[in-house]
Amino acid sequence: MRDGDRPFEAEDVRVNDLVGARVREHRAEIGVRLPDAAVRDELLAIDGAGPYGPPERPMGGYVAMPEAWKSEPDRLREWIGVALDQVRRMPPKAPRSTAAK
Repeated sequence: MRDGDRPFEAEDVRVNDLVGARVREHRAEIGVRLPDAAVRDELLAIDGAGPYGPPERPMGGYVAMPEAWKSEPDRLREWIGVALDQVRRMPPKAPRSTAAK
């Protein structure tokens, strides 16, 4: 791992305890979770969008928004809203089981 590369440090936007969007400040990367493949492909077709997460292991179902959109908050809000709407329709996250001690 490169110095300063902390893959799990991120700020999440959650709905029903599920991540809908994530900001990884150390990589200056904003990603959205798009469970619907057609919508995900629509965003991936936009110039500058691409896989989200570490290059060696991108996160499935997530798309990194174009770098140029950082100066276009309305476009960021639009796609974060789309992601949150999609995540809101997902089944609730199963509770973690705790091992008996």
